[in-house]
Amino acid sequence: MKITHEIVQPTPKVPFKYYFHDENSPKRVPSHWHRNIELGFMVSKNTLLVKDDNQENEYHQGDIWVINFRDIHETDFINRKSVFVFCLLIDYDFLKKIYPDIDQIHFDLRGKPTCLKQLIAYQELEKQLRMMIQLLQEPRDDTFNLDLTGRIYILMSNLINNFSHKVTSNTSVNESLIDQALKIINNNYADDLNGAVLAHELNTSVTTLNQQFHQTVQMPINKYITTVRLLAAQKKLLNTNQNIDYIAIDSGFNSTKSFIRNFKNWKHTTPCITSVDSFENIDDEILKFSVNCPLTETEAYMEHLANGIGKDVSVVSSGHGDIDIIQAEANKATGLEYLSQKLNIKPEEMCAFGDGGNDLEMLRYVGHGVAMENASEIVLETAPYQTTNNNQQGVLAHLESVFEL
Repeated sequence: MKITHEIVQPTPKVPFKYYFHDENSPKRVPSHWHRNIELGFMVSKNTLLVKDDNQENEYHQGDIWVINFRDIHETDFINRKSVFVFCLLIDYDFLKKIYPDIDQIHFDLRGKPTCLKQLIAYQELEKQLRMMIQLLQEPRDDTFNLDLTGRIYILMSNLINNFSHKVTSNTSVNESLIDQALKIINNNYADDLNGAVLAHELNTSVTTLNQQFHQTVQMPINKYITTVRLLAAQKKLLNTNQNIDYIAIDSGFNSTKSFIRNFKNWKHTTPCITSVDSFENIDDEILKFSVNCPLTETEAYMEHLANGIGKDVSVVSSGHGDIDIIQAEANKATGLEYLSQKLNIKPEEMCAFGDGGNDLEMLRYVGHGVAMENASEIVLETAPYQTTNNNQQGVLAHLESVFEL
């Protein structure tokens, strides 16, 4: 898998690039990186998966997130129907000019915060982004660029003050060196490449190169190279029929053993996949099957599955057309019962929130069961309490009421 370096050209006369991601846009944006701060805002009722800095986050309507400088990231929509996402790529050179310490700033925003102080700042971010969307869709006058640039100042001030922390370092960033290094890695990760080889090619020391990577990418050079190789291998595992030995070598690992070890450290599971003609002779404990169907046909599919499989399993809906087929004796209440015994907490002292059919046992088990506003009808009938939906911070609002905050 090739990780691309996106060269971002700011919109003329304004220090940022913007785009609206709609149903005509690609469903998936592959791994890439750039020198700019990326600010995303999910406007529509869709689900977006963003892999950033080795973390996978799921974003929904009203969520705002930040991609830091040079973070390798990719996005994937669950569906594209009526999708609308607003993204800003704020120019690095502009930020460096107005805030010289920007290299020492690391942003920490991945969706709605739970802290009350941050929630107020978050609402202001959303307000400014919605106003920018409106401005960009209206006829432009003489103050258009001034208005947009002013809002960038407001957004960045808010982000720095409320959604960031400072990364202390005495090392000044060598932009040219880092850009050259990243380009070489992305083009040659499958070769015999490591920190020493890269430092020699760039005519610098391994120590200097590591200092620069710690400063800009927040990881050592060799770890970064390994991460790029793992991303490439993961792509091949999911999209090709190549065997694991070939994938390991083709992705730059010196052996299959090295690949498996690094993959396990990364994903906490091994990459070994075995295809079988039948499950009959597999000696393994099956925990769950998950299937997806059209949302409006969920109940019909559940009934068909339950009648076809029998009473040994439980067929429940987890929402959005997703159906879980699990062991009849295993459910979310089973996990809470374990915690009750382990932590000596009585069920009547527990509080749980739910919105789907797979939450029913849990809501019945606890003393304080709460249904979300958008919950299915049976969940609303089961839970003794109700709250607003997730987009309105329903869980937080209910907890504040319970604890009288």
